Amino acid sequence: MKSIDFSKGERGKYAKSNLRVVGDKKEHSETGWAICLTNKFKTLIFLKLYQIKNFPELKEVEVLDENGEKVICPQDCFLFLNLIKKDVDLLNSVSI
Repeated sequence: MKSIDFSKGERGKYAKSNLRVVGDKKEHSETGWAICLTNKFKTLIFLKLYQIKNFPELKEVEVLDENGEKVICPQDCFLFLNLIKKDVDLLNSVSI
């Protein structure tokens, strides 16, 4: 899973890219992109965009923290983005 840090402002080759939120529903697949909405987990960054694995039946998500370790969090700690394929491809190409 990957992440992109927008918490420190715009930067880099894709700084002027227009990432759009298409809807407020979660993606139908188990993996997707979401923004961290909490400071509760010390190893996650508030307002950072993370690639997550969603477990709707458990109301939990799995994400890799800043140390590269898996963290299980409640779904309400993230804002899920429903992105068009072009934007998902862009995120996948620029994420680390």
